[in-house]
Amino acid sequence: MSSQLELAGTSDEMIEGVLEALTYTHDVTNFLVGKLLPDGAEERVTIVGRVAVPRLGQHMRLWGRWVLDPRYGRQFRFDRYHVTPPSTVDGLRRYLASGAVPGIRERMAERIIDHFGDRALEVLEREPARLLEVQGLGRRRAEELRRLWDSNREDREIMLFLASNGIMGALANNIREFYGPETVSVVQADPFRMVREVSGIGFRTADAIAQKMGMPLDAPARAQAAHKHLLDEASKHGHLFRPGGELITEAGSLYGIPPDAAESALRALVDRAELIAEGDLDAPDIYLPLYHEAERETARLLQGMGLRPSEFRREEIVDAASAFEREQGFELHPLQLEGLCQLATSRILIITGGPGTGKTTLLKALMKLVDTKGLSTLLAAPTGRAAKRMEEASGRPAATIHRMLKFDPKNQEFVHGKDNPLEARCVVVDEASMLDMLLAYALVQALKPDTYLVLMGDVDQLPAVGPGSVLRDLIASCAIPTVTLRQVFRQQETSAIHVNAHMINEGKIPVLQRAKNAEGGQDFFMIERQAPDEIAKTVIDLYCYQIPRAYGFDPLREIQILTPMHKGDAGTASLNRMVQQELKMPVHGQPSPGDRVMQIVNNYNKEVFNGDAGVVTARDQRTDELEVDFDGRLIRYSALERGQLQLAYAVTVHKSQGSEYPAVILPLTEQHYVMLQRNLLYTAVTRARKLVVLVGTRRALTLAVRNNRIQRRNSRLADLMRRVT
Repeated sequence: MSSQLELAGTSDEMIEGVLEALTYTHDVTNFLVGKLLPDGAEERVTIVGRVAVPRLGQHMRLWGRWVLDPRYGRQFRFDRYHVTPPSTVDGLRRYLASGAVPGIRERMAERIIDHFGDRALEVLEREPARLLEVQGLGRRRAEELRRLWDSNREDREIMLFLASNGIMGALANNIREFYGPETVSVVQADPFRMVREVSGIGFRTADAIAQKMGMPLDAPARAQAAHKHLLDEASKHGHLFRPGGELITEAGSLYGIPPDAAESALRALVDRAELIAEGDLDAPDIYLPLYHEAERETARLLQGMGLRPSEFRREEIVDAASAFEREQGFELHPLQLEGLCQLATSRILIITGGPGTGKTTLLKALMKLVDTKGLSTLLAAPTGRAAKRMEEASGRPAATIHRMLKFDPKNQEFVHGKDNPLEARCVVVDEASMLDMLLAYALVQALKPDTYLVLMGDVDQLPAVGPGSVLRDLIASCAIPTVTLRQVFRQQETSAIHVNAHMINEGKIPVLQRAKNAEGGQDFFMIERQAPDEIAKTVIDLYCYQIPRAYGFDPLREIQILTPMHKGDAGTASLNRMVQQELKMPVHGQPSPGDRVMQIVNNYNKEVFNGDAGVVTARDQRTDELEVDFDGRLIRYSALERGQLQLAYAVTVHKSQGSEYPAVILPLTEQHYVMLQRNLLYTAVTRARKLVVLVGTRRALTLAVRNNRIQRRNSRLADLMRRVT
């Protein structure tokens, strides 16, 4: 018996209105729970169903039935929907101001709506001469708008067609501009063509359109697009390839594609070299071409560098190290000295170690050695904050890898590459655990064969956010000399952060000070809470009040909430909303002036990259543009680009890589059991310089420390390095 009661007489109803809120959405299934304000109504209703591209302010017509959920109450469950031109005044205002009607922008839309109200579209369509009635609109401007309205009838029909399929605003404009008059016929013939050719259109959006038009589940175009989508999704989880059998299975389980159709589609893509098959012919691994090339070429180029004889002799390395020791007034650890001496036999060196193990000292000694040869040097790191820390530690200029390679926005590629290599004879990269496969490939392409490359990082931290696990794979290959520093030097007697970080890394429960609040702790302590909602409330209280009061830290600049996951009471989404509410920010859930934000994709044109954090300084009420301060650089974001930003009072531990904060608050709840892993806890703790506060249960902490299962990423880099050697 169903737990939901279907309300009598409502088995096939239609409602329409404006989508005003999204309570829950699922990226894979397109399932949503939202709030719709029906036309002519004053109260919103809960709607439940699947929508490809839900957008707030979108006017929708839904077909379904009313149900009474025992837990959530009255809901409208729909199985069909249609996005329609808006009929309410607010909806019309948004529609006209979106650029859907050439010649009309926000100000003009306001005037037209103020005069004609909900009849605005009808007047434009049937009585355009009445535009002269609009206050402040002269005859010439009215005639121009009427001419534009008549001459752009075809474009308008295209925009309405796209809107009916859930695509509006700037994205719809991009599609219309790309395909021109053929837009409707192109989309109807093959919606998946947009995925390949138009930025911003994904498989799920195209598939929703395809299903509405009756495309068979086993259509070749759909099956081929599904395989590419699955590989793209795999790359977001760190994988460079997927076994072919897994692709066929998931195409069936997720998208209803029969095995024979999925296998046939996969074979066709490989035959056309749109996908690459490697390994066993009967059970191949499948790559997107970009990742296949990056992996193979990176291995080949590194091997070529490693085979060139070094210019350094061991004796002169020892002499340079001795001179460095005299200058500094202390001796290098034998492992540090041995690390330097590796450069006598190899042009590539990996230095790995935890916090306080002497990586910075070794970097300074390395600079002394390179200076004795007169070799030009570049220092770089994957993120801006990591580069800044490298610069502060070394006393030498450092840049992000992206800025070092100089991205050319016109040609959408790096200036420095295989045809225009860097002039530097020695390149040192810090936080190398953050190198993904594509960034590593871009880096090694830009090096001359006789360049020295030194990769420094902590292999025990989380791997890169992007695909691949470059540092771990290179170490595992045993093809590159690697120095692992374990002796802790940078350890103040009063600090428990470094001690506990190393204990966690060794699988030991950290030494904890019990405290009821921030005033009762020192620099590493735990406040025990049981229920996830209690954990979340304590985290917010610590962030907004207790830590600033007890330690004097500024929440916006010096305190960071790190959490294992986005979802749940103690996930980023919930915690960010709670902080906004506590700080009384004006737009809950969306960035607004005063909010702390993070860039979540690379934007080469703006030179802002995934993981860069800043503070919103201004919002243009007319254009909805934002201005964000990234460490003194003011960057503007259009309304369309705002999706590149997310609130960052709380961020995932993965997103914190390469950054350091004076204070870190880490909620630990069994609700996040899937992500409770040793390397995640270790990474979170090592982000803090002065204070770590754990909030949660002892059981969750123990689970994280004891779970040393590394999530394996599909990569062949280690094997390729061994093979070429």
